[in-house]
Amino acid sequence: MRSHYSAKKASVGGHRGILATRNIKAWLEGNGLPYHSSHKFRHGHIQYGLANSKSIADYKAVSMNVMHTSMEITDEIYSNLNDGEVQNRIGSLGKTPPNGSDDIVDLFREFLIWKERQKGN
Repeated sequence: MRSHYSAKKASVGGHRGILATRNIKAWLEGNGLPYHSSHKFRHGHIQYGLANSKSIADYKAVSMNVMHTSMEITDEIYSNLNDGEVQNRIGSLGKTPPNGSDDIVDLFREFLIWKERQKGN
């Protein structure tokens, strides 16, 4: 089985997953929200990034940011569209998208704001 992550992962820091889980858990508890794993936030981050990509370069940046070895990995795992979504996207090409977002994206955005505030303390 081939790895979905690049060799860069080993050099980033062995404890970042533990730290991310601790930070997310503290933030959720502090806001009276139910627990969501760091993997859910990773998934939300990728979904948000792909949904807001305006070019193939944006798409590639999202893929590289999560250390996938190729955009193909990101595409295979995260860009599954059902028939209705394909029709909606094709029908809306060139039109302005609505100003809505799903709950996981909002939750992720709030976590990032909280994390930035923690750096100042």
